[in-house]
Amino acid sequence: MNRFWKIGRLAAAAGLLWSGALGAEDRDQQLPLAIEIDPATYALNGYALHLRFDPEILGPWVAGFGAYGLDFPKALVNSNPQNRDQGWNLRLHSGAGLFLERYFSPEKDGWFLGLQLSRQNYRLENSDRYRRELELQSLAQATVAGYDNRLYLWQLYRRGEQDLLLLHALFPAQPGSLPIAELLYIRSNRRRVFSNGLAMIYGGYRIYPGKQRNIYLQFWGGVGYTETVAGTTSLRGKSYDVAPTVPFATVHIGYHF
Repeated sequence: MNRFWKIGRLAAAAGLLWSGALGAEDRDQQLPLAIEIDPATYALNGYALHLRFDPEILGPWVAGFGAYGLDFPKALVNSNPQNRDQGWNLRLHSGAGLFLERYFSPEKDGWFLGLQLSRQNYRLENSDRYRRELELQSLAQATVAGYDNRLYLWQLYRRGEQDLLLLHALFPAQPGSLPIAELLYIRSNRRRVFSNGLAMIYGGYRIYPGKQRNIYLQFWGGVGYTETVAGTTSLRGKSYDVAPTVPFATVHIGYHF
């Protein structure tokens, strides 16, 4: 996420320098490039950076590319009755898409319509199921052959992307010793990754609040169709339901160079 902040700051600084170098009579001359962020994604532990290109050769059209990610709020996950109160945690780990917009004003402000094609990579977890298994592993006691028939306590904890299973002897051989045996690494099975393709039609309205027509607000919303193209949404007998239609609305803050 930090790299997107750095790119954004560099691009904004370059735009300010460019604007400052222009004379008053050249204020209406702009580069065919704009940069945008979506503040809502940062509030959801994510990021968003969008680049838009509008050279004269495109006429009323604007083309662009965007990269983004965010944590899905619980309210949004639970809005699907199939997933409600099932302990799902969903993060859009990384998304990237191309878009094309058609403006109805020669100044390329005001109303517009657009089309977006994206690939979105998700990370899916089920905290309730993992919490129950962790409690069971922590409380289970067993006599293990090959360990002097002592009584042992199982414990499961995280190390990076793996679950580490430890064995604690309840009766140490010597006072002060560390009777912990690392039995095995087991591949994490509380997490799944999957990718969706997305096609969205949307519309909105762009406003330049200042006289210099650099900073702008872009209000937009749309409906998309999505389908899983890689990975799985099943986790230990439970399946996360991916709804085929995706409504979305937000506000972007942009800077036109």
